[in-house]
Amino acid sequence: MSFKTLLVLLDESEDTPNRLEMACRLARHHEAHLTALALSQQVMPYVSATLDGGTAAIDFELMNEAKARAQSIAAAASKKIHSLGQPGDVRWASHETFGIRQTVALQGRHADLIIAGQPIEDQFVGLREAAFEGALLSSGRPVLLAPRNWNAPGPIENIVLAWDASQQAARALGAATPFVQQAATTTVVVVDPEPGPGGFGEEPGADIALHIARHCRNVELDRIPSSGDSIAQALLARTTAASGDLIVMGGYGHSLLRESFFGGVTREIIHRTSVPLFMSH
Repeated sequence: MSFKTLLVLLDESEDTPNRLEMACRLARHHEAHLTALALSQQVMPYVSATLDGGTAAIDFELMNEAKARAQSIAAAASKKIHSLGQPGDVRWASHETFGIRQTVALQGRHADLIIAGQPIEDQFVGLREAAFEGALLSSGRPVLLAPRNWNAPGPIENIVLAWDASQQAARALGAATPFVQQAATTTVVVVDPEPGPGGFGEEPGADIALHIARHCRNVELDRIPSSGDSIAQALLARTTAASGDLIVMGGYGHSLLRESFFGGVTREIIHRTSVPLFMSH
């Protein structure tokens, strides 16, 4: 099993070249087709109550500038992809927030995996959140989140599975099978396990560790307490201790990402991780 079509989301931020490099590296490894989608965000056109033609003209000029930025990102991506001899194509889109969500969701449905940027607090956070929401919540496909300062150092050897016995976590694990099968080690991390049929099972994490062992070479099970930290902090600390190259976890959420943003654990990990994050909803 492997990924045969990848979609990478690009924007004007400084970490876009790293994200494109990561996508090209994955595409080469899986002998996959790579589609790059260059995005720019528009503000809604505003026409004054007096229907001032000058105001409308300025607004449409800004819209055209946003389209030009997306086209510029696309041109740079096309040059990079073709210089590497990577099979792929490049597309661009310029919309307001709702349009970005819709576009990413639609484009993502035609890929095996969507590679997105980390939605953090900078000038592009609105675009990033809209794109990530469309990818994770509306595409029906898994998302690989590339941390802002991550420099694509090499192959994924050590995977950390954040396991809570949920449907979303199981779906994420299934979608991540191409990575799990090739990993040297997969560590199943259960934070604050609750034994019993209403929690994680009689032996929290044991059944899923056995299942993973049928797919990869080395599986470890680690049940850890949060010890006063948040679950996200405990998971990220354990990932560092395990020299994790990838975190696999389920993603939760609702619409209007900026207001509700998935819930506490997922939100915190998305914002704080320095390790690539593989998610499914």
